Amino acid sequence: MIKQIKSHLNKSIQSILGQKVEFVKQDEQAFTRKRRLSLETMIRTILGMGGKSLSKELLDARLTVSNSAFVQRRYQIKP
Repeated sequence: MIKQIKSHLNKSIQSILGQKVEFVKQDEQAFTRKRRLSLETMIRTILGMGGKSLSKELLDARLTVSNSAFVQRRYQIKP
């Protein structure tokens, strides 16, 4: 059951990545360069957050970026 849920979630994320222009606020150039906070990383991190402070969530996700960098990147994704 858990494997099916994970598989479905992975397929959904891949679907979003294939149509990222529809999910990104800014022009088509957002999320095109290779960066630490790719669209996939952002989606997986946001979905995995558990309600702690942003600093602790980023540490738990093993992301070595500043809170500001994460928030700026998050604003590039449509709600």
